[in-house]
Order: sequence, then structure tokens, then C-alpha cells
Amino acid sequence: RTKINLIDSIILASYYLFCLLLFLSLTGLFKKELITLGLAAGFLFWLWAGPKIELKKYYLYFFFFIPILFIGTLLVKGAFNGDAINYWLPWAREMVSQEKMPDFLLNSRGWLTSRMPLLPLFYAGIFSFLGFQDWVIAILPLFFSGATVLLIYQWLSEKGIAKKYLILGALLLITNPLFLHLGGEAAQEPFILFFFTAFFYYLEKTQETKRPLYFLLAVLSAILATVSKETGLILFLPLGWLSINLIKNKQLPRPYYYLLLVFPLLLWLFRNYLIYDNPLFPFLNEIFKGQYYNLLSSVSRVSPNFYSHFWSNVLAKTAEVTILLFLPLCSLGILSFFGFWKKRKIQYILLFFIFLFSTLLIAVDLVPVRYLMPFSALFIIYAVIGLEAMNSRIFLSLIFFLN
Repeated sequence: RTKINLIDSIILASYYLFCLLLFLSLTGLFKKELITLGLAAGFLFWLWAGPKIELKKYYLYFFFFIPILFIGTLLVKGAFNGDAINYWLPWAREMVSQEKMPDFLLNSRGWLTSRMPLLPLFYAGIFSFLGFQDWVIAILPLFFSGATVLLIYQWLSEKGIAKKYLILGALLLITNPLFLHLGGEAAQEPFILFFFTAFFYYLEKTQETKRPLYFLLAVLSAILATVSKETGLILFLPLGWLSINLIKNKQLPRPYYYLLLVFPLLLWLFRNYLIYDNPLFPFLNEIFKGQYYNLLSSVSRVSPNFYSHFWSNVLAKTAEVTILLFLPLCSLGILSFFGFWKKRKIQYILLFFIFLFSTLLIAVDLVPVRYLMPFSALFIIYAVIGLEAMNSRIFLSLIFFLN
């Protein structure tokens, strides 16, 4: 039997769980009994034919101390707020109550159900078994935040980084302001941060080993990042580039089979098009102009920050974002760019700026600092690589203090 590590198993299990919950919700069969049956079938199949998971004792530290950190921050904040209370949790609750995916949320300020569905699907699955308890809300963000820190540690370890820098990599993420603010929240960011980081981890593993397993995990990570948040779509650029190279060099057997894995994402976009006349509603409204276009245009004129249009003053927003990004990213940006250059990963810099400009273009009326959080772990990985290459204690202290 093939051996895989804990990160691999999280990717595989998350994809299966997402497909199961999406299918049940879209067919109106979102019942506790059917979810249990699907989970049992998946578990039995894994025991019969699935890979063997290698577990190590130090994994427990990441799923113990990271949750304690965020439980402390939640106690300071007092409660979940923002989109969690007004949108994601009501959406999950409606799914459990109606036993299907609702077209609209009539009892919530965020009335649409067109955003990427992984977050509400996972919460609806948990609510089906544990009920609508406050402590249940914290389970998912704490788990995926702990998994992200573990992934950074594991990735740096496999790159042969010295132990003191392994710990530094974990600390740089834990002390990052964006991670501290959103890592324990019922928001999209803990999910996309993990899957986004996992994609680049498997991208590089595929390039190094050419193993189909790692390419499979890269594809699943890209899909899971996308269904976590729309910005995950950017990952299909490097994924497409990797696929073309593997096919060109005849290193990817039966490549077209992997297209079937994208079907759940395409199914969700098709569902959105049927209901809202726009697969990425409310984004790209200026392109698709569906039946709710005039409604959102009126609402946006009354409240400009309610929902974004496709086009606005991008140059002005770029200047604003440059200032907003300086404090949270200045300590890592230059050093990570040095790490990219050192390891000949200049394409990562290009991808980041494509991502940044796309975010400004599509979500121009929103403050997009949190939209850039998925890149934070990748920046940290290569900032640590660059820092080890410099081997400067003074710069090490400066970077940690600025972060």
C-alpha cells in the first residue's frame, strides 16, 4: 500500500467530503443519515484500498498549541462577527434546516448563495451532527490553521532547512497580523490559506519527482482552494503550465482523466449561472449582466461597499493598496523575493502581481488585503530560505520584529 503523510490525507479527505456534501445539497438529500452513510462508505473504501497514513507524534503539537493561541484571541474578541454571523453561518444553518442548498437566504443580510460553497458545506455537515453550538464554530478554522503551520514546518524540513529556521517559519505565520486576525475566524481565509499553500507544495513535489500522486494532490488542492474562495482560480494558471510540460515530456499518464476532478467546481458554476445568470455572481456582473444586475447596481449606488462591480478606478485603488500592504508584507516581501530569485522561482513573483492586479480589477470596491492572505505562507517559505542563505542574526531579529 502507498504511504502518505497527514497533509496528503487531509487533501484527499477534504475533496471527498466536499463532493459528498455538494452532491447531497444540490439533490435535496442533505440528511444526517445519508451523510453518515457516505462517510462510512468512504472510510471503509479507504481501509480496503486506500493509502496508509504515516502519523508522527510531533503533529499533535500543531493541533494543540495553535488552537490554544486562537482560543485566546477569541476570548479577547468576545465572539465571532462580520461575515460569519451575517452570511456563512446562516447559509449553513439554512442548508441543515431545508436539507438542500438554498437558492437565496431570506433571513440574512447576505441574501445570495452564489459564493464558493466549501465553507458553508463543511459547517452544515458539522451542524448536522453536533447542532448549532457556539463551540462548534471554532472547530474548522482552528483545524485548518494548525494544518497550515504544520505544512510550513514540513515543507521547510523537506527542503533541508536548519531546525532553528523551521521554528522561525512557523512563528512568522503565527505572528502575522492577517493570520492572527483571520486564522481563528469562521471565514474563507483559513481554508484557502491551507489549500493554496498545499498547491505550491505539491507543485514543487511534482516537478522534483514527476510522481502522478503529487500531481493528483496538486489538482485537488487547486480545486479545493477555488471552492474555498474565488481567488483560488489563479492557481489554474500554474497548474495548466505544469500540465502542459508534463504532457509534452510524456510524464503524465492518461492526463485527461484528471479533468473529471474539476466536475464538482464546474457543477457549482453551472448552478450559479442557472439561478443568477452569472457563474461568479456578484463578481463579473458588468460582463454577464443577469437578471439581478439592475438590483445590485441600485444597491451599490446607495451603499458603494455592498457589492463590487467589475471596473472602477484601478490606479487609485492601487495606490491605496500599496500603503495598506506595506506594514503586513514589508517584512517578508523583499526577503521572499530574494528567496524566489535564489531558487529560480521568478514565476511566483509574476503570479503574485497578476493575482494582485486581478483582485484590484474584480474586487475594486473592497479592501483586498485579506484577499492576499493565501500568498503569506508561500512568502514565508521563501523568506526563510532567503534568510538562511544570508545567515544574518541581525536581519533575523529585524524580520521577526517587523512581522
